[in-house]
Amino acid sequence: MSNSKDAVRKILDSVKADQRTSLTAPEGKLVCDAYGIAVPKEGVAKSAGEAAKIATDMGFPVVMKIVSPDIRPKSRSQCSAPNTNGRGAAPAAEAASTYQL
Repeated sequence: MSNSKDAVRKILDSVKADQRTSLTAPEGKLVCDAYGIAVPKEGVAKSAGEAAKIATDMGFPVVMKIVSPDIRPKSRSQCSAPNTNGRGAAPAAEAASTYQL
């Protein structure tokens, strides 16, 4: 558990150093992982192709969101693509292109 606490402390120190008051989704997942809290699968993509591959590997349906400490909450800023309807990688890549990952 000591390593878990150290990992969480490192994340929280980084957030504090950046003068933020919230965690990004990936940071929150790392904190949950450190304490054994189950969370849905996720991945971070930097291109439409990467988004399609991650979505295909995870299985459908998927929800896509922008990861940024400067943009929140996602639903209000229209920075999510929640409805890929399990139609495969092409719609995931299209949604990623729309949001310019």
